[in-house]
Amino acid sequence: MVAEEAEEGALAALLSELALVIGDNAEAAELLTTLKTEVGNADAKVVGMEDQVGAMKDQYLRLNADFDNFRKRTLKEKETLASSVKGKFVEAMLPVLDNFDLAEKNIKGETDGEKKILTGYQNMHKQLVEILSSQGLKVVAGVGSPFDPNEHEAIMREEDDSVEEDTIIEEFRKGYKIGDQLVRASMVKVAAKP
Repeated sequence: MVAEEAEEGALAALLSELALVIGDNAEAAELLTTLKTEVGNADAKVVGMEDQVGAMKDQYLRLNADFDNFRKRTLKEKETLASSVKGKFVEAMLPVLDNFDLAEKNIKGETDGEKKILTGYQNMHKQLVEILSSQGLKVVAGVGSPFDPNEHEAIMREEDDSVEEDTIIEEFRKGYKIGDQLVRASMVKVAAKP
């Protein structure tokens, strides 16, 4: 900017000197007038081009920012979609996990055959839990933990002096989360003061 102003000042000084040299020569004065007009037009074109360059630079910066926002939004949507799909898949697998838990409670393992079946169920249950855990599945805190309406669904209250009020004393169905997202709330019985 400073260099441009210095050039314009030098050009104006040269035109002034040229006007003094020309003096009364009408033809040279006409050429000088034409030259001044052309210089003025060139200056106007330069200013116009500088404005265009500024507008294009602004447009480039806006497009770049829009693209960056688009990229971030797309990445976030992709992560949300992946989490949602994972949550739906895990939610569909929870009845199988519940059935394994139920089978483990109901098979006593008194005979050799029952012990083998129980061991098989336990191994399959362990494998299923490991697979789902690798996908981010976590069990919601159950018996002995304080009741949290965001993670637990209280279906019963029972008077109990042995624990603090609003402590979970029985879990009817386990609850699960993936990360911080609740997949299914625990169904629990909560202690109440008599």
